[in-house]
Amino acid sequence: MLTQFPLERLCVTHVGIGDLSISGASLRLKILELVRCAVDVKISASSLTSLKYIGFGLSSLHLEHVPHLLSSLHLEHVPHLSELSVGTDDFCSTILQTDFLREGYVSRLKRLEFAMSAEEVRESVNYPLEFAISLDLEELKVELHGENNPCFLWPVLLIKAAPFLRKFSAKIHYVHNKTDPTRQLHEEQLIPLRNAAKRVQHHRYLKTVELDDYNNSSPCVAELVQHLLGVSDVLEQILVSPFYCRPEHARIIKREAERIATWLPPSSEAKLIINDMGVQSRIGSFFNL
Repeated sequence: MLTQFPLERLCVTHVGIGDLSISGASLRLKILELVRCAVDVKISASSLTSLKYIGFGLSSLHLEHVPHLLSSLHLEHVPHLSELSVGTDDFCSTILQTDFLREGYVSRLKRLEFAMSAEEVRESVNYPLEFAISLDLEELKVELHGENNPCFLWPVLLIKAAPFLRKFSAKIHYVHNKTDPTRQLHEEQLIPLRNAAKRVQHHRYLKTVELDDYNNSSPCVAELVQHLLGVSDVLEQILVSPFYCRPEHARIIKREAERIATWLPPSSEAKLIINDMGVQSRIGSFFNL
C-alpha cells in the first residue's frame, strides 16, 4: 500500500494485526507514528527521518511476564532517522541490551524523547555510568516517574555522552508512597550514580533547560534540577512551566519555581523564565498517551 501511495507521513493507532512490515525501495515515508499497536514492527525505510513509537505502558508488575515492547521494534535500514520518540515502560532497560546501541541508531539521532517508569528509575542505580559511544543529540526530552524518594540523576549522564546537546527537557511525576518503605533505595546504593553525575560539568553547548509540569522542590527533584543547572558553562535560560491542580495553589507553586534561581551557580548568567499561566490539568504526557 505504501509503495502505491507516496505518503510522507503515516500514523497507525490501536492496531493488532500480527506482524507489521514497513519497507520498500520506493518508499517516500519521512514521518511515522505507531501508537499502541499490538504487533511486531519491522521498518526498513531509507527516507524515514522521524519515528514516534508508543507502547501499552505496561507497569513494572507485568514486565517480567511479557516480552519487552521495544524488542518487537526492528530497524533495518533507516540511515536518515534523526528523531525518535518512545513511550513505553521499558525503553532504558531494553535499549541497553539491544542492537539500538550496537548498530548506532541512537548515536546518530538529533532528537530523542523517552520515558522512564518508576521501576526503571529505581533500577537506574545499576545502569552503566559510562557510555562507549558518543551521541549526536541536540535535544533530549525525558519523562521521569518515581516513588519513595527516588534518584532521578541517570539522564544527566546522557548529557555527558551528548557533547553537542543544546536543550534538555524534563517532566517529573513523583509520588511519596508512605505505605511501602521497602521500595526505598538505601543511601549507599546511590553513591556511584551521584558521583558520576557530579563529574558531568563544563558542557560547551547546552543552553536551555526546560522543566515541564513543575510542581515541587522535594529533595529528589531539587537534586536533579541542581545538577542540570551546573553541567553547562553556557547555560542561557531555564524555562519552567508550573503545574497546579487548583487556582489557589498557583502562588505556592510559583514560589517553588522561583526557588530554582537560588540554585544557580554564582558565576551563571542564565535567566529563569516562568510560564505564569500555569498548567491546570495533567492530561497525557510528552507522548500524548
